[in-house]
Amino acid sequence: MQVRTLYTIVIFRCQLCAILKGISYHIFHMKQHDFALFSGSLFLIIGIAHLARVVLGWSVQIDGWNVPVWCSYVAVLVAGYLAFHGLKLSQKR
Repeated sequence: MQVRTLYTIVIFRCQLCAILKGISYHIFHMKQHDFALFSGSLFLIIGIAHLARVVLGWSVQIDGWNVPVWCSYVAVLVAGYLAFHGLKLSQKR
């Protein structure tokens, strides 16, 4: 089960990298409002994923090391803070 979970995470990250590479031109040529909206949304998704890990009790193993759940608590706080300020900044005109 652990190998399948790690495989799923690797596939998800590869797909995310492909998506980001496909829109990288737009990222480097976007306005501050668009960048704040994009980064705020991305951090919101990351925060939700870590919150799901905490609530659903998913285990993460990296190279034989079990990542403690408290790391996701910290990640939820940091990603939530960055998402909040990114989305708040995108609302300013």
